Amino acid sequence: MQVLVVEDDAAVALGLRRALELLDSSISVHSVSDLNSAKAILGGNQHIDVALVDLGLPDAAGIEAPITLKSIREDLTIVVITGNNSSEIAVRLIREGIQDFILKSEASPPSVLRSVRLACERHHRERELQKMAYMDQLTGALNRRGLLAAIEEAYDSAVRLDISAALLTLDIDHFKRINDTHGHPVGDAILVETSRRISHFIRKNDVFGRIGGDEFLVIMNGFAGPDSVPAMAAKLLHGLAEPSPDLPPISISMGIALVPDHADAVYSWMKHSDDALYGAKRNGRNRWMMYDSADIADNGADNGGETIDPND
Repeated sequence: MQVLVVEDDAAVALGLRRALELLDSSISVHSVSDLNSAKAILGGNQHIDVALVDLGLPDAAGIEAPITLKSIREDLTIVVITGNNSSEIAVRLIREGIQDFILKSEASPPSVLRSVRLACERHHRERELQKMAYMDQLTGALNRRGLLAAIEEAYDSAVRLDISAALLTLDIDHFKRINDTHGHPVGDAILVETSRRISHFIRKNDVFGRIGGDEFLVIMNGFAGPDSVPAMAAKLLHGLAEPSPDLPPISISMGIALVPDHADAVYSWMKHSDDALYGAKRNGRNRWMMYDSADIADNGADNGGETIDPND
């Protein structure tokens, strides 16, 4: 276990280091005396599992230090060690996602080690529960809740960093008929296989999930420009339609909306991607379409006169 002690009192930092390494030989301790040094370590190549953080640092006031470190590494377990016994501060720290709080007057070596171990276990359980809350139980991909969080993050990053992002809404053509003809177990197997193939064909920095039924979303984070999207969309479309020896053949319809080209908010980004999906369905399915406001206006809300079952 790699532990980072963030403490400006050299004697306290040395005592914590010696005690932890003596009590548990698997622990390796790194020490810094200010927040900026801690940020540099967390932002570098050094892996840190736990940070023991003092609230009285020369370049950070109050709970600034642990909250800042948490924002840099969400998976970091943080234990605050301080001489301030204010219950209000303790409550604020817990609300901010800090795993534990221990007073210096009570920080004997065994109690610190126990706090570190319990904090790690608590953090691990929290992350597992969060993962389950964001995971689609059938496919193992992100569920609706996880996708909404990922879409908001992708949109914010695109706006803040002035980069392009694409939202792809995918729907399995005639999925209801497949379920009716072959049964729900086969339909479930198709959903699982579709999820597996999406994960194979998208890039490492892209995100995907199943938002519900037979509908999947793919978030493409950052690319050279709109001209590069068609090739990526075609590759995904053809890869998903490749025959499987154990499953009936399928095809995919796909709608695409870009940020900043097609949307100025998360809601409009999702809506325009969905609008483009219905455009692909209107035009014969088994294809992708880019959002076009003129096309949507021409076809109106009645889907161009064709009744389309969203599950079909």
